[in-house]
Amino acid sequence: MAFSQGWLLGGARFIRESGLRAQSRRLDSDPLSQGARGTQGKSQVGPALWNRFWFAVHEAIEAAEKVGCRRSAAVVKIRAGLDDAGKLQFWDYRVYCAGGREAQPFYDIPHQRTQSAGDWSGGNPPGLHPFAVGPWRAPSVNTNTFARESHIDTLASRLGRDPLEFRLSHLSDPRMRRVLLAASKQLGWKPAPGPSGRGVGLACAIYSGTYVATAAEVTVNKSTGTVEVKRVVSAQDQGVTVNPDGSRQQMEGSITMGLGYALAEEVRFKDGAVLDRNFDTYQIPRFSWLPRIETILIENPETPASGCGEPPITTTGAVVANAIFDATGARLRQLPMTPERLKAGLLQG
Repeated sequence: MAFSQGWLLGGARFIRESGLRAQSRRLDSDPLSQGARGTQGKSQVGPALWNRFWFAVHEAIEAAEKVGCRRSAAVVKIRAGLDDAGKLQFWDYRVYCAGGREAQPFYDIPHQRTQSAGDWSGGNPPGLHPFAVGPWRAPSVNTNTFARESHIDTLASRLGRDPLEFRLSHLSDPRMRRVLLAASKQLGWKPAPGPSGRGVGLACAIYSGTYVATAAEVTVNKSTGTVEVKRVVSAQDQGVTVNPDGSRQQMEGSITMGLGYALAEEVRFKDGAVLDRNFDTYQIPRFSWLPRIETILIENPETPASGCGEPPITTTGAVVANAIFDATGARLRQLPMTPERLKAGLLQG
């Protein structure tokens, strides 16, 4: 069974619609082609063994259908307050439509409130999304991380403080401090308030019990609005690491996918109709513009293994946005950060 995360659902549907007895069949799945991206509920049924006889069964899906499930649209509103010493004292966070997963801040803030209305899996007003939404690798966590880490960077800039130093001054969690210091050290972080002109950024998150911090370096063509991500360093504490090579591959793939949603993967729609229904207009990451990706696995054998493949994607949008700000002074608050949005941000200053 190819191209399906929901192959059990597809198999159940196949059996139900066949009109034959369930105990007389076995469905074989191709493990290399399953995933959470865009084909939830649109299963193809592969070879089936029915009463010792093989039948080739195939349910075709057009490419337009494969782009079917998309990430939930969302709006995030944040209010924050600092005292005269530059310490965060209150944090008021509201997320609409995406969900509240990992929306609670891990920074040391004495007075905080986190609210969520709606969710990527349901609970939104009818007709809010003119297209199907579904599993999109760390759903809602990437939205909440983008908002939080962009706002933390904004606060550091307004105070004239280095983004790394500002984060560390509000972090007592040793695991988060460890990944943040590891990523920034390997990138070669040089303390300076943003925008420094160098084009570097930071972002950190917690997901599935895993701590991750990402540092990145970008260059920006202000004339065309294009962004080239030169380097990404991601440090991850996932507890005990069972398979280091597999973990690094998962992290690299997650960052690659994240660069797509950060810079290119936009879904345009008009009057309730989706305009981007195939890969001729819906742009995904290309090998030609992938950066140098470096991964760091933090040794933590005393902690049980936790998530590996999804955590790095949660920081990708924010780390690129923060690096763009550091390079240009333009703060982009909407994803993807297309050339048109970047040029508009440069005009706004």
